[in-house]
Amino acid sequence: LAVASAWMLRERVGRAGWYAVILGFIGVLLVARPSFGGVSIHIVGALVVALLMAARELVTRFIDPAVPTSVITFTTTVAVCLIGFADLEPKPWVPITAYGGTLLAASALLVAFGSWAMVLAFRNVTVSVVSPFRYSAVAWGVLWGYLLFNERPDDFAYIGMALIVLSGVFAMHQE
Repeated sequence: LAVASAWMLRERVGRAGWYAVILGFIGVLLVARPSFGGVSIHIVGALVVALLMAARELVTRFIDPAVPTSVITFTTTVAVCLIGFADLEPKPWVPITAYGGTLLAASALLVAFGSWAMVLAFRNVTVSVVSPFRYSAVAWGVLWGYLLFNERPDDFAYIGMALIVLSGVFAMHQE
């Protein structure tokens, strides 16, 4: 986001901001650990999603302020649903249980609220002020991965995540 906002929005990113970008990128490389043998499709998917989210947040800046935030949020939510339905691996239909339906509804509400909050935030302040808060997703991802799936990142991933979070905190402190 910092690179794109400097290029597309002509926002000023100082030397410290560029250092934070480089530090965060090194952290991403430590987490993803690409090799000559290839990169996991899951890592590629995560990077594509990150790029799409950055694009959404940058495009939001160009939308006429007269367009209500709720309309932008609804459009974003529909786009996410359509992309989700474009899953290339067909699966047989499985009826949704009451528990699964409850989780699905809760997820939908949380995603809609999160999208609304992000649109509202990116419409009213510079990108470089809001984007560092996104790094908190790293901590939440690790916590939920552990609680729901008993996943434990290795040492390289922890170091990479620490660098990502530190770069965000550093960038936020510079602002």
